[in-house]
Amino acid sequence: IVVDVLRAFFKSNLKATATPVDLPKKPIIPPRPPVLCPGCPHRATFYALKRAVGILKLKPVYTGDIGCYTLGVLPPYEMTDTTICMGASIGLANGLSKFQKNPVIAFIGDSTFFHSGIPSLINAVYNDSPMLVVIMDNRTTAMTGHQPHPGTGVRADGSTTASIRIEDLAKACGVDYVYTIDPFNLEDSTNTFRKALKTLIDYKKPIVVVSRRECVLITVSRARREGRRLPKFRVDVDKCTGCSVCTRIFGCPAISIVEEKAVIDDTLCTGCGVCLQVCPYKAIYEVEA
Repeated sequence: IVVDVLRAFFKSNLKATATPVDLPKKPIIPPRPPVLCPGCPHRATFYALKRAVGILKLKPVYTGDIGCYTLGVLPPYEMTDTTICMGASIGLANGLSKFQKNPVIAFIGDSTFFHSGIPSLINAVYNDSPMLVVIMDNRTTAMTGHQPHPGTGVRADGSTTASIRIEDLAKACGVDYVYTIDPFNLEDSTNTFRKALKTLIDYKKPIVVVSRRECVLITVSRARREGRRLPKFRVDVDKCTGCSVCTRIFGCPAISIVEEKAVIDDTLCTGCGVCLQVCPYKAIYEVEA
């Protein structure tokens, strides 16, 4: 098809050199839906928030945005009810919070927040819109190729510059309650989300939680350049019950269930170690170097 179009456009005798593929005879490819990378901090953020929501027995409305975290719409999290355009999550939450009885939670990335989230947050403060804004700060613009942004402290040419703190911006916009979590600390993150949600219910104004942990692709790339070994983990088959919390609820693609036991794939695992905190039977352990 492409050759035919080029031939007509250039008025040439261009000929195809590749053998046409007989489409009906192509092998059937198994469906591979997009997933968050193994070790992605967004996965831990969703997991901790979902735990907090479950503990408080809430049924929030989730407004999503454009970024890697948009994949939160998929199982096992299913924590995205709307996705329209870059920066729309807080704007939509402004409107929804005015008539929703359930809590409204908006997700937005660090780069997206700098680009188009700040005006919406100001609007939320200005109009006393009750919402929880979760700013997923993975220290880069991950979805489009790891470009820097004003929060990274690096310019486009690689030179260093001032790093603008998202927490300071949120407070400058008028947000009174701003929390910061490391999503890889599940206990602390869950407790902070619980505190933030309780404050939201009582305070009825915008609350911000900044979830900060760099993109795992940056972490892995740096380790390789520096010749550092990434942590490795194994499953104690005697302790593992095959409950599948690590795969069915946490959803790490580096872990699978084989013969009713969890198995960690070393070629996929990035060594984040969150699975140690997820496993209810403490069946996962770090392998000594």
